[in-house]
Amino acid sequence: MKIYRQSRVVFGVTSSSFLLGAVLELHLSNVEEGQRSVAEKLLRSMYVDNSVTSVDTVEEYEKFREVSVSLLAQAGMELREWESSVKEVSEVGSSRTSDECRLETITSVLGMFWDRTSDTLACDVNAICVEAPLSKRKILTVVAKVFDPIGYTGPVTLQPKLMLQELWKSSKGWDDDLEEEVTEKFGKWCRELHLLSLIKLPRAMMFSPDPEDVQFHLFTDASQYAYAAVVFVRSVQGSEVRVQLVQAKARVAPLKGGTIPRLELPGA
Repeated sequence: MKIYRQSRVVFGVTSSSFLLGAVLELHLSNVEEGQRSVAEKLLRSMYVDNSVTSVDTVEEYEKFREVSVSLLAQAGMELREWESSVKEVSEVGSSRTSDECRLETITSVLGMFWDRTSDTLACDVNAICVEAPLSKRKILTVVAKVFDPIGYTGPVTLQPKLMLQELWKSSKGWDDDLEEEVTEKFGKWCRELHLLSLIKLPRAMMFSPDPEDVQFHLFTDASQYAYAAVVFVRSVQGSEVRVQLVQAKARVAPLKGGTIPRLELPGA
């Protein structure tokens, strides 16, 4: 029996994401003192092989880009295809032409659409056509396609989840054909799903990293069907006030039911 030991970080296997994260953490945790602040910011902003972060000025952006590219180049990694919401900032290391960059103002960032011109975020959803016959498995598959880490689509995505909960009360299997009434109701939901992409949220939550006053407002509520929580941040700069959604979550109420005051506890 011969035992082989890898002498390079392996890509394309199940553990690749973990290995990449471990290598980045080890490499960026052992940098010079003058580069440590940028290395820590880069490490916090990494998601697999993407970096998503914010800076206050163009000068800070240029420094972050220069140091980040240099740090990862030491590990044999090329950090490229930079995108920014500031028009004056030019791309470095991108394989696209300047004309292509001007035409393409919407970028896919971690499963969401980022409009760099308006600096807003939106869900990447399209109208879905589900072939008949409809089953519980197909409903669950479609619902899972809506990726919304912020949670603002909760009022929409709760509807098919409530349908599934009702179907659980019946003896229908995962692949059994569903009634025409359920099929029509879910079909209408699928056809209107693309309207979610028209809702755009400002990426900036506050006026600046250091506004004059900041308040977090948390609301929770429950009904016999579902319970939810939502957080807003309220920032003040001079005479201006901005209120922005931070995070929202919604869950279907348990099948066994319970009083609304009791359901408000998991909401809180």
